[in-house]
Amino acid sequence: MNVQDIIKHRIESNIPCEDIQIKNVSHRHQGHRGSPGTGDSHFELIVISKSFKGLTRIQRQQQIYALLQDLIPHPIHALSMKLEDNAPVSA
Repeated sequence: MNVQDIIKHRIESNIPCEDIQIKNVSHRHQGHRGSPGTGDSHFELIVISKSFKGLTRIQRQQQIYALLQDLIPHPIHALSMKLEDNAPVSA
């Protein structure tokens, strides 16, 4: 299972999602300082979940970080998150 699949599995197993989108954007960061150059290290994440309703942006992010803490900073070097409680968001 690659890193992208692990992220998706952990989130879907712990948060009821109406939509989840994960995009590997590691190719945009090759050669950047601190980038491991593995091709599996930089991600953009969009999650739509009614369970986020009433939570602040920080609380939503804390839920995701708690699920992925053992993967940060290696193999996940960077994770951009858009976490919504209602309407779908385009990537």
